[in-house]
Amino acid sequence: MCKIGGSYTYFIIELSMKSSISANRINLQRDLQMGKKKFDVQQVCENGHQITSHYNEWPEERKCSCEKCGASTLTECPECKQEIQGAELKYKNRNRKTLEDIVSVPKYCKNCGKPYPWTQKNISQTVPVLEESNKLHKEATSEKENEIKKSI
Repeated sequence: MCKIGGSYTYFIIELSMKSSISANRINLQRDLQMGKKKFDVQQVCENGHQITSHYNEWPEERKCSCEKCGASTLTECPECKQEIQGAELKYKNRNRKTLEDIVSVPKYCKNCGKPYPWTQKNISQTVPVLEESNKLHKEATSEKENEIKKSI
C-alpha cells in the first residue's frame, strides 16, 4: 500500500484520490445538513503514536511509518477491520485545525473491544512488572513477619 512506483502511478493515484474526496465531501455536506455526525479515520503507528486524525480529509498527512519510532502504521483494527475513529468532520474552518480536531488515540476497538497493538504491548510489558512487584512485596512481608516472630 505504501510502495508507489513512478511519477505516472503517483499522478493517477492523486487524481483518483481527488475525485473520491470530492464525492465524499458532497455526501458529507448532505449528511451534516441532515444533522448526522460523521468522523474521519485516524492513522496510528503500532506503538500508539498518532499520525493523523484526518486520514481521508488531509491525505498529505498520511505516513507509511512513524516518524517518531519507525513502526508501521494502521487505520483499522487488526482483529475486525473496523476503521479507527478520527476527528469529527465539519466544514467550518476546513483548511485549518482547531482544538476540536484533537482526538486521543483509543486503547480498545469500539467495534470488537479488542486492545489495539499499542495497548496489548503495554499490557504485555506491565503484567510481568506487576507480578515481580507482587513477588517482592510477598517476600518483604514474609521477612517482616519473621522479624516480628523473632522479637516476640
